[in-house]
Parts: sequence; C-alpha cells; structure tokens
Amino acid sequence: MIPPAVSLSTRLFRRFVVLYPADLQRRFGDEIADVFAQQIEFAWQEQCWRGIAATWLGVVEDWGAVSLPYLLARMAVLFLTATTTTVLFSLALWAVDPNAPRCR
Repeated sequence: MIPPAVSLSTRLFRRFVVLYPADLQRRFGDEIADVFAQQIEFAWQEQCWRGIAATWLGVVEDWGAVSLPYLLARMAVLFLTATTTTVLFSLALWAVDPNAPRCR
C-alpha cells in the first residue's frame, strides 16, 4: 500500500510540472513525473517526512535552475521587443514630421 504522503506528493507534482517550460513538459513531462514518484517513494521508505521534505526541496531547486532562467529570458525578450518597437515608432514619427514638438 502506498502511504498517503507519497500519493499526495505524486499528485501534487504532476500538477507542478505545468510550471516547467512548455517544450520540456511536452517532451519529458511524464518521465519527470515518473522519476519523481520513484524518488518520493524511496525517500519515504528511507527517511519518512524528512525524505519527503528533502525531495520537495530538490524539486524547488531544480525548478529554480531550469524554469526560472527560462521565464526571465522570455520576460527580457518581451521587454526588449517593446522598447525597440517604441524607439522605432518614435523615429518613424519624427521622420514623417521632423518639426513636430518633442517630449522633454
């Protein structure tokens, strides 16, 4: 019989996988969840609650190392795109009417 802490952790992690980048989810989502299920079961057998906590801490560290940089990079791309678009649009407006009043 699987202990409730193990089955609950496994179910929660399957929901947690959506926080990983979409490409990673599609290619490895099921495998990641299966590996976690094995890890959490082994952790429970070896150290009970301490093992569960250590495994979840590892998940958070892994997510921070994999997903956080990906999300920050995407945000940077959006910021740079918006900034570049604004500058180019301003230059285009100036090219159309160089005598237009400028913001100061």
